[in-house]
Amino acid sequence: AEPVPEPEPFDSEGYESLDFTVLGEFEYPVYVKMKEGEELPLIPEEVRGWDGKKVAITGFMNPVRFDREGVSEFLLVKDILGCCFGATPRMNHWIRVRMREGERAKFYAYDELLVFGVLEVSEEIEDGYVMSVYRMTVHHLAHED
Repeated sequence: AEPVPEPEPFDSEGYESLDFTVLGEFEYPVYVKMKEGEELPLIPEEVRGWDGKKVAITGFMNPVRFDREGVSEFLLVKDILGCCFGATPRMNHWIRVRMREGERAKFYAYDELLVFGVLEVSEEIEDGYVMSVYRMTVHHLAHED
């Protein structure tokens, strides 16, 4: 068998540490269906200020899209009980995370991950429903072995 090359070291400089308490400290419903003339729930300016920033945030993986090679998209949730075993988390308590095109992550069922990427803060709307408030594409995943 051919030796597996060592991964390139990741430089975390320039990434700001972010915590789910900042993202989730305001009220935002679990489901939002847009109605004619109705306003979306307000995302505070201090939270909108994180839009477009390089961040590092810790959470748990709830896979959304995966195949035999691994996970290509997942929800990063602040609390493992909030994804699989408890109540549905509010929209501002999770981040929709995508791997870069063609990349896959290993599935980490119960392990905390540190995810590096650029955060998007805005409502993603599909068929009149808010599908996500936060999104990011992974630059790097760190996991404690």
